[in-house]
Amino acid sequence: MDHHDVQDAQIDLMREILGRGGTFTFRAFGHSMFPMILPGTEVTVRPLRSVPPPVGTILVAERSGTLVCHRLVRLTRGKQGGPGPGALVYHLRGDAHREEDPPCDESQIMGEVEAVK
Repeated sequence: MDHHDVQDAQIDLMREILGRGGTFTFRAFGHSMFPMILPGTEVTVRPLRSVPPPVGTILVAERSGTLVCHRLVRLTRGKQGGPGPGALVYHLRGDAHREEDPPCDESQIMGEVEAVK
C-alpha cells in the first residue's frame, strides 16, 4: 500500500466518521498553518457546527486526494459555469501563505478543526 492509498483510506474513514457526527484526529504535515499548526501536530476535526461556518474557522478540505487544513477567509456564491448558481464557494488560505487556495465547493469541505495538540 503506497502513500496515496493510505491517504485515500484516511479520507474515506474521515468522511464516514464525520458523517455520523463523530470526530477524527490525524497528524498534520507541512508548514502552511505555521505557527498554529506545525508538522506532527494532532488535529481533531468535527462536522461543521454551522453552514456556512464563520470566516476565520479552520476547515479541513479534500482536494485531489489530499487533505488541506486551512483557514476560511471568505465565502462567495457560485456563478454560472462554476459549482452551480448560488452554491457556496469556500475560499481558504494557510496562515503562512499570502495567496488563497483555489476555491472549494461544499462537497470538498470535510469539517472544522475542533482542537490542535
